[in-house]
Amino acid sequence: MHRDDNKIEAMLERVLRKLQAHRQSGWMTIPEAAAYMKCAVHYVKHACQRRKIPYSVVGRRHILNRTDCDAHMRSVRVPSLEEQKD
Repeated sequence: MHRDDNKIEAMLERVLRKLQAHRQSGWMTIPEAAAYMKCAVHYVKHACQRRKIPYSVVGRRHILNRTDCDAHMRSVRVPSLEEQKD
């Protein structure tokens, strides 16, 4: 391996560690939460405004917790016909 290859590989490892730490933190911005929930940013903003999803305000940023996003998605889940029979 060339010296430049070693530098690139080390840089990529650092970036991967940072990305993994960020994902494990559980906190997301509104655009990140929208991507996580696979919905529009507008939907997340509107749900926050209506207090359907709890959020924290850090400076000017609205930060959502992954657990709260999961709970919201479960609360809007429509049961299947099989589940309704039970």
